[in-house]
Amino acid sequence: MPESFQERRRTPRATVAAGHELHLPVSMTVQLVDISLGGVLLSSPQRAEPGQRATLQTKLGTQSVQAEVEICRVLPERAGVQVLGRHRVGARFVGLGEPDRRAVQRFLREDGSSRNGL
Repeated sequence: MPESFQERRRTPRATVAAGHELHLPVSMTVQLVDISLGGVLLSSPQRAEPGQRATLQTKLGTQSVQAEVEICRVLPERAGVQVLGRHRVGARFVGLGEPDRRAVQRFLREDGSSRNGL
């Protein structure tokens, strides 16, 4: 190091052996394929692992909804026999506040009515 280098660390550091991991929360854009009061099916460019928990933020109509979900299954997304490089992610709600639950119910009622021509 140049002699003009001035140490700015406040505490001493030590070198450690390899084999450590850092887990960071990451945000990714997903497509909401379908929704029920029990959970969601998502299409994602990144793989998630069953058992992982995440916060899902979405809009249903004009209503913003936020829910805690747990990933239940992950499958490669396909078009016929071709794998598309995306993943189908099934997740169940593990934390859905009352206002968000009502928004999902309202969306399901309205969506069901529009599909049935009501």
